Amino acid sequence: MNTVKALFMLVALLLFASTVAQADIITIDGDNADWASPDTVNDDPDETTAQGYDVDLNYFEWDEDSDHVCFYFQTYGVMPADTVDDYARILINADENSSTGGAVNTVPGMEYYIEWALGASDTPVLYAYSGSSWGPVSNPSYLAVARGDIDDPVGGDDDYTIVEWALGASDIGRPGRFLWGAYLDNGGSDPDDYCPDDADQGGRTPEPTTLILLPIGLAALSAWRRRKTS
Repeated sequence: MNTVKALFMLVALLLFASTVAQADIITIDGDNADWASPDTVNDDPDETTAQGYDVDLNYFEWDEDSDHVCFYFQTYGVMPADTVDDYARILINADENSSTGGAVNTVPGMEYYIEWALGASDTPVLYAYSGSSWGPVSNPSYLAVARGDIDDPVGGDDDYTIVEWALGASDIGRPGRFLWGAYLDNGGSDPDDYCPDDADQGGRTPEPTTLILLPIGLAALSAWRRRKTS
């Protein structure tokens, strides 16, 4: 009985440790305080061509329940007030193959993209490529986006705008690895902005905690059974 209790305690401890290890908490609220340590930071090399619309991006792997993919971008300067023509997109190449999928803003190989019109009352839409055309995904498991205009505490002209995104990992097929990029449309006034131009930033989708723990649990169970029969 003590061995069984010890086994259950071990599994519970592993579950807690796994949850803590993956629980990089991102709240989609227009505040970038929880993006202090993103998994990777991807800088746009073209920093000054479009004041207010040049995009710097960070990527963050997952949020507090380890089942979402989160994205973040920061602009060079504060974006103007949104108009009906302004929109931003996250482009996702789920199979890392540029010869499959469809083109988004001339970038080939995309299986999905998220589009948001940047207004607080506008609803983000997830699109998927099927056959030879794009169509909206009617009921994604999770889709959230928020914009925030951030005042530089030092002052000066270093204020900027952020946009945060979160998408259910299962909504893009939980591919493990994928490639992504972002696009910001300037409402008809050039230049618009890509970052990066060929949407080649690497990302990952989280594994469910149950899958992470399964091999550990099986190994522990096997060890317990060997000890019991010896």
